[in-house]
Amino acid sequence: MKKMSSFLKKLLNNNRFLKVLSVFMAIIVWLCITNIVNPTNEKTFTKIPVQINYENSVAEQNDLMMLLPDTALSTNVVVQGPRSNLQFMTEDKITAELNLGTVAAAGTYPLPIVITISDPEVNVKEVSPATITVEFVKKSSVTLPLTLRTTGTPEQDYEVIGANVETPNVTITGPEETVANIGSAFVEADVSGLSASTSMDLEIRLADTAGNEIPQKYLTLDTTQTKADIQISKAKIVPVEVTVTNSNQCIENAYRTVSYSRDSVKIYGDEQLLEVIGKISLGSIDTATIKEDSYSAELNLPEVPDITYEDSSPITVNVSFADMQTKRLTYTAEELQGFKFANAENQTVTVTSSSLSVTVRANTATIDRISKESFIPTVDLSQQNEKGQYRVYFYNSSDLNAGVIGEYYVSVRKE
Repeated sequence: MKKMSSFLKKLLNNNRFLKVLSVFMAIIVWLCITNIVNPTNEKTFTKIPVQINYENSVAEQNDLMMLLPDTALSTNVVVQGPRSNLQFMTEDKITAELNLGTVAAAGTYPLPIVITISDPEVNVKEVSPATITVEFVKKSSVTLPLTLRTTGTPEQDYEVIGANVETPNVTITGPEETVANIGSAFVEADVSGLSASTSMDLEIRLADTAGNEIPQKYLTLDTTQTKADIQISKAKIVPVEVTVTNSNQCIENAYRTVSYSRDSVKIYGDEQLLEVIGKISLGSIDTATIKEDSYSAELNLPEVPDITYEDSSPITVNVSFADMQTKRLTYTAEELQGFKFANAENQTVTVTSSSLSVTVRANTATIDRISKESFIPTVDLSQQNEKGQYRVYFYNSSDLNAGVIGEYYVSVRKE
């Protein structure tokens, strides 16, 4: 016992031992203070947003896209560290990122969430959920023309006469299977009650190959809106008309009929202008040139300033002759001297032709009553052909309807 006591006295009187003992005791005290005054604690953070760095990933390089839920991805994180550090630990010091790894083919994959903490004294203890299951599909794109649909009805007597969109085409990108089912891209304009042209900003919508609108989930469009110009104009329906004449100055309207493939047209224009337009003239048809029982011609609608047509295609005009018969009338040299003259200008004129035969058309009930006395042949000295002969017109001298077919000329001598 005395030996032990003597040994302890020597240690306590040894400066080197006392220094070592002091250091040891200081460590003990520091550990005690650290655990009592600044202990290791835990802290929980909920709904930490999970970031996805898809750009330049292996998945992107292989034309894959992720089918993510509508709600934002998040996770809960439990961290551990000194109480003094945790006291200043905030959510913005935690980064959660989905590790896409080497996903290179379509399929469903559980992907780990990687947590990074900016404070090196704080560690991650728990992540929940630690993985997120994501479906990858092949990505595809298609470019479609953008069409415009209208709904509703403009004000009475007004119509939509034209519409165009500022964006002619739209490119859609999304899952390959979904993109393959897209049939059209369109915008829809409500024209209810409109009486003047207008512009609208419209959302671009999509329809499947059957024409049914489809949702745009997982689809991206290179543009989602476009401006549309809607042309609204006053409308009016007016009849069409062709003037049917006989250039030989004969009257033969009693036995001919005229019909049209469309007997009226719809026109658009200013309201005041439409009020003064009662019909649309298609021009004229000369029955003197028609030798058959019927005749058809396609006539173009005339251009009218500030007027547009609903349908501007040509109209077929049919001229037909009921129960038609023809006969020949021959004028002798003596009878030719009885022809009258127009535009003679006080000249003495003599017909020098030896004879003139003309073809006359009339219906069966009339044809036998037609004779040379039925007409007043008149030579027009203002109309000359390349042979130097002058045009003869045949005016009806009775109430009989008959027509001379063809053009006729005679030679004359002027004094």
